[in-house]
Amino acid sequence: VKGAKQVRFLCYTSTEMSFNESSPEFMFKFPLDKEESQVEPLGPCQYQNSGGEKHYLQLKKDGEVFSLDETILFASGVDDIHVGCIHCIWTDKFDQLQVECKRFYRPRETTEGVKPFHGKQEVLDSGNFVICMAEDIVQKCTVETMEEYKCRTSWPENSFYVTAFYDWF
Repeated sequence: VKGAKQVRFLCYTSTEMSFNESSPEFMFKFPLDKEESQVEPLGPCQYQNSGGEKHYLQLKKDGEVFSLDETILFASGVDDIHVGCIHCIWTDKFDQLQVECKRFYRPRETTEGVKPFHGKQEVLDSGNFVICMAEDIVQKCTVETMEEYKCRTSWPENSFYVTAFYDWF
């Protein structure tokens, strides 16, 4: 609803997060009512299907460019932030910009839950794809193998490492 106050809980940096079993990871109060996000497809339409959907290679949100195969944080619901990899960008027949993402799961999001051996920045690969509005993209992130992650000498904000595949079915 336009003009309505809305608050989501998002993560900005690893230094602003607190991790313990009683509080979910990536909880940061971030008001969304400052300005509406400006989203638009970038570049020429790659193809248009019979349903009127136009597919693109990139989008721009609030001045930042997001491309296919980039890893991102995206919002789902009031306080859920998820890790995903952009698989598809399109506008529907109503010109709403949408994104399909391959989902990565944090251990706390699995049926087994968090175990003592899980790391704070650990994610699990999956074959699950989800669709979200382009406005729900929070920011870019990095997802690497554990070996790549261990070899780093510095860690950018929102860097994650993959340890296994999560079969959520």
